[in-house]
Amino acid sequence: MTRPPARAAAPAPVWLWNGRLVPEPAVTVSPRDRGLRYGDGLYETLRVHRGRVIRLAEHLARMAQGLALLALALDPHTAFAAATLAELVAQNGLAAGEGRLRLLVTRGIDQGSARPRPQRSRPGSPTSSPFRRGPRSDPRPLRLATVEAAAPRPRPGQA
Repeated sequence: MTRPPARAAAPAPVWLWNGRLVPEPAVTVSPRDRGLRYGDGLYETLRVHRGRVIRLAEHLARMAQGLALLALALDPHTAFAAATLAELVAQNGLAAGEGRLRLLVTRGIDQGSARPRPQRSRPGSPTSSPFRRGPRSDPRPLRLATVEAAAPRPRPGQA
């Protein structure tokens, strides 16, 4: 009796990590990252359909608004350039497939205080990773509630 040939292990997913495409084992997050410790950051989840990122401009515009509210100095249009995301999608085998792309930005390494310091430079680690095909979408309607948030006003003497 012959055994079927062994299946080759799937290659490690590729991530966009600090501006470079790297295999998943090379990605590390510091336990001092403010996103990990305090949830200090934000993310966007995008649909990939037939290898194309859907509504990228709208997602990046919303991310820019969120980054401004959090006082994080990062241009998501540069950090998550369309050409780079297209390469990420292709390297993860989704060039003709379906999937999700999650863009995550944190403030970076904790400076020893729960209160964030003013951000003057690029925040910690913009990352993205595709999500391989999952179960079919739920056909039930989606209900969504949103809350408008105003940016806090600086106190006198604060920059």
